[in-house]
Amino acid sequence: MQIHEKCWTCGYSWKDDVVPGTHTITTCGQCGEVIKRYYGLEDSKAYDVYLGGAMGGRLVSDVLAERAEAAMYCRSAGLTYYDPAEDEGLNFMEPTSLIPTNYNLAQMDQFVRKDDEAIDQARMFVNLTGDRVSDGTGWEMGRAYYQNRSKVILVAPQRYSLTLVGFSNIKAFYVARSIREAINQCFLLKKLGAHNAAC
Repeated sequence: MQIHEKCWTCGYSWKDDVVPGTHTITTCGQCGEVIKRYYGLEDSKAYDVYLGGAMGGRLVSDVLAERAEAAMYCRSAGLTYYDPAEDEGLNFMEPTSLIPTNYNLAQMDQFVRKDDEAIDQARMFVNLTGDRVSDGTGWEMGRAYYQNRSKVILVAPQRYSLTLVGFSNIKAFYVARSIREAINQCFLLKKLGAHNAAC
């Protein structure tokens, strides 16, 4: 299959022959940048959306409510999703308690590994707490954006209104005012087939 390639460093573009489902390594003909890409099959990803966002130090009930809302909109839009909160035991915690920020190293390593695998299997990344700084979500967005070239969409009313401005305003594919708007953007990207195009 022939595709249109573009160097992210200098902007030079060219046509290249690729085999879907394979990794390629090529060199930009203009600046010499080494470019590694994965050209997936439409069904090679397990999820349309990875639902990321800050959890540690927040009320269990708040996190579960925002994730239930996101899951509801995903289901109604026909989008498959992965929510890391679903398998981290939050449903067994007291709703008025704070989610720990001091997991032991082995537990945190387990969370990171499973989340990394899920991010690699998702076509798009939605940060449900885009106005909040989060150590884990920052690393996850970096993996989605730089390693997987996934579209990163933020739920960030302050960033949307520009009362909060930072790197995420520039790097994010889309900044939404609400969870509903963010998931609708994912639906539109999937409908247009643009969720598979590198950002």
